[in-house]
Amino acid sequence: SAATDALKTLVTDTLTIAMLAIGIGVDDTIHFLSRYRIEASRCGDDEAITRTFTFAGRAILITTVILVLGFLPMAASNYFSTRIVGTLLPMTLIVALLADLLLVPALVKVRVMSLNRGV
Repeated sequence: SAATDALKTLVTDTLTIAMLAIGIGVDDTIHFLSRYRIEASRCGDDEAITRTFTFAGRAILITTVILVLGFLPMAASNYFSTRIVGTLLPMTLIVALLADLLLVPALVKVRVMSLNRGV
């Protein structure tokens, strides 16, 4: 039926968007943690987080804004799949940005995320 076909399209489109968003979000997280590891080897934890925000946080913010603005025009498309990409992907990128800038540093600070090699 038409409803079943629409649901299948929505599920496959959503999975594709999820893969894109997770890839981009993980890339930003790795960028943040890699910089934190460098800074933590040079100074204490609090200063390392501050320096990481200054260096990597700015880059993560700028790239996310550029990507969101790049995908947002797709939301005006008449084609359903393209419209879904233009709405869900920017929203997911914003949530990933918030997680990278708020959740990841908090998890590092309380030592839930370990940056030791071999752990």
